[in-house]
Amino acid sequence: MSLKHQLNDAHTRLAQITLSRIEEATCDEDT
Repeated sequence: MSLKHQLNDAHTRLAQITLSRIEEATCDEDT
């Protein structure tokens, strides 16, 4: 696995975590 691919995979996972946290925060604010 190349370094570029590792960085891209890490960035994708980080983006997914960030999006899930934003969604959770939005749901908390709505209630």
